Amino acid sequence: MRAMPGSRVRNDRRPPRAPFGSVVRFVEVKMTQPEVSAEAEEKFEPVVLAYCCQWCSYAAADLAGSMRLQYPPNIRIIRVPCTGRVDQLYLFEAFENGADGVFLSG
Repeated sequence: MRAMPGSRVRNDRRPPRAPFGSVVRFVEVKMTQPEVSAEAEEKFEPVVLAYCCQWCSYAAADLAGSMRLQYPPNIRIIRVPCTGRVDQLYLFEAFENGADGVFLSG
């Protein structure tokens, strides 16, 4: 079968890619300290925002949840399509919004 001039023939069945810069969007996360008792109030619990790649580290975090493993409640996980597409401004905005640490994992 021959393609018509000007038409695109796609042999693979993957969906077309999104335009550059449209994959990662701003996600608003409430950066408050978890509820603690009065005696544990003196202890500092840092709020860590984790940007995790959906194919690698987020899959590992999901598997840990499936296995009923627990991690601290002061870690907030945000799934991103690829950590290579995370802009530096998102990391700085996390600090501006009250995060004590930012973790970028791919």
